[in-house]
Amino acid sequence: MGTWGSGNFDDDSARDFLANMVAYWESIIDRTLAGEMTQEAGWFTFQPGLETIGGCLMPMLEIILAALEHLESDHCPEAQKVENWSQQILEVFDAEIDDWDPDDEFKVERRQVIEQTIDRLLKIARTREDA
Repeated sequence: MGTWGSGNFDDDSARDFLANMVAYWESIIDRTLAGEMTQEAGWFTFQPGLETIGGCLMPMLEIILAALEHLESDHCPEAQKVENWSQQILEVFDAEIDDWDPDDEFKVERRQVIEQTIDRLLKIARTREDA
């Protein structure tokens, strides 16, 4: 196919690069949630705790979403994987949020933001699997 336009992602090489980056970010999330901290996430903690989730994994999910929603990356994590991430992330959130001593309103709002972010990714993953 080669090149089909003048845009930054209008050729095979750029599309492959974008898909590879999404797969790379996906692998960072996988390894971090498995307790295998990567160099990219290593400045947080050695366990996938709330600090790592809030400071690394949720921003990385948002970056993946930007690549999927705005750049239409050819690679997308599978829906089952996203569901597993959701379960793990929310379990850690629920287990650790009280240790952070936020007010109840923040706890509710932050959990909603996490759920909404994951739900956006899950919707895209399911849509792509159904296509």
